[in-house]
Amino acid sequence: MSNINADLTYILRFVGPTDVENPEGVFATLSGYGEPIRGEPKNVTSPESQSWKLFPIEGKEDVYKIYSTRWPILPFAIQDPPPIFPSWGLSGEVPTGNHDLVLLKVCETKWRIKQADGGQGHTISPVKTDGRVGVDYYVDFDERTRMLYIKTIPVILDPPPAPKWELIC
Repeated sequence: MSNINADLTYILRFVGPTDVENPEGVFATLSGYGEPIRGEPKNVTSPESQSWKLFPIEGKEDVYKIYSTRWPILPFAIQDPPPIFPSWGLSGEVPTGNHDLVLLKVCETKWRIKQADGGQGHTISPVKTDGRVGVDYYVDFDERTRMLYIKTIPVILDPPPAPKWELIC
């Protein structure tokens, strides 16, 4: 079980090969409503663009919605109550396995955030998938496009390591 506190604000740092090129790291960064979540160096934009709230889903262990702490310009009017906050989502209901981008949108996408094997960092996975057998889905960082996407990893005896994220509060 993760030790995530819903009352705290987090920045999400990608832990990977980019650490060698950029020792300060790459962080999940808001670029705008309906736009992909990007991976950028710390504070390349406003600090709020790299701040996230992780709200637990009641009755589901290690399952969260990942909300932006910054209120982006939305393409529609917001009615109250309750307020609507954009969160991490996908272009469809489930990942397709075709390099699906992680987007900021108003959606019901939920994410499993678990302590990685060995206790170093966390893995982030979409809870709902297309049901494909033999693969696991993880949020990864594409160094070429600088965007977060869903990576598939085969379920085999010695799989490649899952992408990891450091949750910094």
